[in-house]
Parts: sequence; C-alpha cells; structure tokens
Amino acid sequence: MKSLISRKSCFGLLMILMLMFLHGYAYSAISISEIMYDAGPRQDLPLWIELYNSSLDRKVNLAGWTLEIRNAEGAFVNLDFVNSAFKFDQNTIIQPNETLLIVSLPAANTVQRSPVYDLSGRHGRALGLTEEVYLLSSTGFQLTLLNKQGIVADTVGNLRVDGDESILMWALPQFPLISRRSIVRGYGGVYGTLGFEHGTGPHPANDGYMRESWRVSDGDLSMGGNYYGNPDDVGTPGFRLGGPLPVSLSSFRPVRSEQTGHVDITWVTQSELNNAGFNILRSDSKDGEFKVINVKGLIAGHGTTSERHVYTYTDTTAKPNVVYYYQIEDVSFDGKRTTLRTTHLRGNVAAAGKITTTWGDLKLQK
Repeated sequence: MKSLISRKSCFGLLMILMLMFLHGYAYSAISISEIMYDAGPRQDLPLWIELYNSSLDRKVNLAGWTLEIRNAEGAFVNLDFVNSAFKFDQNTIIQPNETLLIVSLPAANTVQRSPVYDLSGRHGRALGLTEEVYLLSSTGFQLTLLNKQGIVADTVGNLRVDGDESILMWALPQFPLISRRSIVRGYGGVYGTLGFEHGTGPHPANDGYMRESWRVSDGDLSMGGNYYGNPDDVGTPGFRLGGPLPVSLSSFRPVRSEQTGHVDITWVTQSELNNAGFNILRSDSKDGEFKVINVKGLIAGHGTTSERHVYTYTDTTAKPNVVYYYQIEDVSFDGKRTTLRTTHLRGNVAAAGKITTTWGDLKLQK
C-alpha cells in the first residue's frame, strides 16, 4: 500500500511540475516592450506602457493579471504620480506577436491596429489617476507585471523598490522640449529592434532593470511616424505588430533539370521583415487549386534582414510533359501567409527530361 501511495504521489507531483512548466512557458511570452514617460512641455500629453506577446502561436488573455506601478518623486514638487496597481478587465487579449498599448488617457494616434487599453476610463478612480496625478514619473519608476496566479511575469524600470526603501539605479533619458521620445526595450541583446533570429523566432526580453536594455526611440525606429498622443512624438507604439510583413522578392524561377527531370526552383530576396519562411505551391492550371509541395515543413527564411539571400528548392514530384504553375508565399512569424508571385513554364518536356521546345519567359500573375 505504501508503495502504491508513493507511486501515486510521485505521479501527481510530476504532473504538477509539468503543468507549472507549461504554465510558466505560456506566460513568459508577455513582456513590457516600450515606455513613454514624458508628458511634454506642458505636462498634458498621455503617457503609455506597451506590452508585447512574443509567442508565435499563442494568444494571451490578461484577464486577472495585475500591473503594479511605483514611482519616484518628480523633479517638480507640485507633481504627483501613481503609486498603486490595477487588475486587467476580462478578455484583454494580446494576439501572437502583437502588442497592447496601456494609455493614461485617450488621444489622437496612428496605432488603431494595436489594441489600446484606456486606464483613465477603466481604472482611473482605483489608481487615483487625475489631471493632477500622472501615470509615470520622468525621474524613475518600477513596473511589475503579475499573472493571475500572482507570479511575476516581468519587472522593469530604473527604480528598485524593496519594502519602504526605493533606490534609483540609473538616470532616465530626459528629452528636448520640441518632441517626446519613448524608450524601447531590446530583445536578445539587439537593442531597440525586433530581436528575431533565423529559424528560432523572437528572442527573450533583455533584463528590464538594466540601462543597457533600453534604447531611446528615434527616426530610424519610428516606422513612418507612428504616435500616440501627438504627431510630433518620436516613438514606436505598435512597432511589434503581427500581420504579413513585406519580403522584397527580386527573382523567382523554376527550371526543369535535364539530368533528373525534377524542377529546381530558385528565388532571391533583397530584404525580409519578420519572415519565418516560405511555402512553394503548385497547380497544373492558372485557375486551379494551388497546393503546398514542401510538405516536410516550412522553408526557413532569415527573419528580419536587409541583406540579399538566394534560396533553392527542388520539386521531385513534378511529372514529365506537364506545364505547371508555381506560387511562392512568405509566412510571417505569427503564421500569416502572403502570396508573393505566381509563375508558369511553357513548353513540352520529354519523359527523359529533355527540353523539346524552348521555355518561355516566366510571367508574373497578379
């Protein structure tokens, strides 16, 4: 009996540990990715905190999660700041490889694709957030994100709070009066960028307490002027949005090999952005059904790169004497697919793989 109980106990403990591991893995994807703590020269513009879901296939519902906000005293004695916490409402969802923008109040913006969470409307009273009380201090803050079990998912800031003691560890960048700037978190040692690596997806977030983990947003990162609060802002709200992102394709050419009879497909990219990889699709007619032929898995891309890359894939299932149409599509890290080009081959091929007529030029079919 003791042996049976012991086995059951061990099995139960193992299941608990596995569930804890899986739970921790699911929620470790959420991190604080960008912070706007400058309220502008008149101290009247909204402040915001951006959360990022680095999972490529799992959406996260923040219902029951908590964000604790601790602020240092400001440079001006007449300014007060939030020192409280709030719990997210139900069905606050961050899709894979997308963001949630937590804002102190509604304002003009260009980030409609990114979900916006209005603190003033949802938790203003609980936080004590008013026109005289600001969300973040430009001197220092500590932000702690806890999941619904109360486990810390992420902590960032230049202020370390330990009980009643608060220590400023480094100075926040102070911005010129002409425009506001945010600070952007690095991922995997790549500061202020997406932080993707070929074949592996997104890196984990860098240590949020370290000054080196943050980069001041600038024109190179502004993604065409995205802003929340004022058009003069320089920031990257919604920068890590999912969705199909462009791959610059300069060539896509299938050619049948005279030696093997197989079709060797070559394509060249001049740049890639958020590109997990490619699928090659084939049909025996222009308007027919295109089916993926790389059935063993995605042909890996190079993530985000401005360098030229040459790819090849061999279609070993192509039959002789058949003129096929080929498509290439890119797949972003969040799984969205975009058809880049369709080409077709003209001419007849003998059973031995010999070309009996000249292949025509490849044509782009929109």
